Amino acid sequence: MKFLELEIFNDFKCIGSECPFTCCSGGWKIIIDSKSDSYYMSVNGPFGNKLKNNITTKGGDRCFALTEDGRCPFLNKENLCDLYINLGEEHLCDTCKTYPRYSFLAGDILFEGVSISCPEVADFFLSHKEALKIDYAESKKSGINDPKINWEVFNHSVRAFTTAVEIAQDRELTISERLTLVTLFSFQFQTYIDGKRDPSGLIELFRNHSGFSQILPQTGIYQRDIGCKAEFIAEFISLFRNMSSLYANLPELYELIRCLEDEEQLSASLGKWKLAYQTFDVEEAQIWQEQILVYVIYRYFMQGFERKDFYMKQVRGIILLFELIVSTLVLYHLKYDRLPDFKECALIVAHSSRIVEHSNSFADKVIEHFKTKGIMDPAFLFRLFS
Repeated sequence: MKFLELEIFNDFKCIGSECPFTCCSGGWKIIIDSKSDSYYMSVNGPFGNKLKNNITTKGGDRCFALTEDGRCPFLNKENLCDLYINLGEEHLCDTCKTYPRYSFLAGDILFEGVSISCPEVADFFLSHKEALKIDYAESKKSGINDPKINWEVFNHSVRAFTTAVEIAQDRELTISERLTLVTLFSFQFQTYIDGKRDPSGLIELFRNHSGFSQILPQTGIYQRDIGCKAEFIAEFISLFRNMSSLYANLPELYELIRCLEDEEQLSASLGKWKLAYQTFDVEEAQIWQEQILVYVIYRYFMQGFERKDFYMKQVRGIILLFELIVSTLVLYHLKYDRLPDFKECALIVAHSSRIVEHSNSFADKVIEHFKTKGIMDPAFLFRLFS
């Protein structure tokens, strides 16, 4: 078995009561694994009674019964975990032990990372200046021997994944150029896989930086299309308007939606929109966008291996997460004529991740809507990235 770990996977430490938006109060369904559930039901005394009274079955899963305001019943007034205090860390359920860490298996590689839905993790990604590291390890246990796995396609997909990361971390390119190249490469790689063609030549082409000067002008991204960007934000945000949990999960967007309901804001000159987008062109903003893009590639691209839908998985992450963050920050700039400070940005990133990465039904709805609008097509995305 092989392992890939995105930087800070092993170094992350929860800051507990100091967290500005604790995972224990986000209204999430906290699933309890069977081993932990059996133990909780065996606990006696007053705390055992509290456990039995605050665990329920929902959708076939055993989970904690959240309070009316979406808090875990064991999160006390000091934002500390009473279950941890009374029973010890070893008796936390698997969900509470692992979050914000996540993992998924592709072929014989276990991809391990940390979710930016945690404000502390989002803070790291926004403040980290060096290129993110992806660590490799291999255990002595025998590898996966699944006859259904096409190992030739798998090896190509791993090379494609590393190529996409290399493009995302190429600081000789602007973030618009990197987004465009990653998207174009993912799309063309998908066509090769669909056509059962050897993508080796394509991969080598996109590993050759000198060739980008010929590829990029053909995409049209050097003609910045502010109108396209404004229309996308309006279309995107319209999907959030009727979301009942929007204020709890993404309060910044809840407030900023008024920008698009106000006729004066909606008809803001393209110059004002252009000024808002120019704030993302400075070096510091380019770096944190790079980190979010690498996060998206790491988390999504190889999840496409099982169904061979690399492009849709990759674009799903770019549209739902990367562009939601940017859209929210653009609206913030339109309303206040500035970007939020660092801590506010970290919360926007964390809130954005929570609303799209931990709500599959909503994310699926948005993607299906965008498919019918042609927003998932490379031609539209190149205009958006311009």
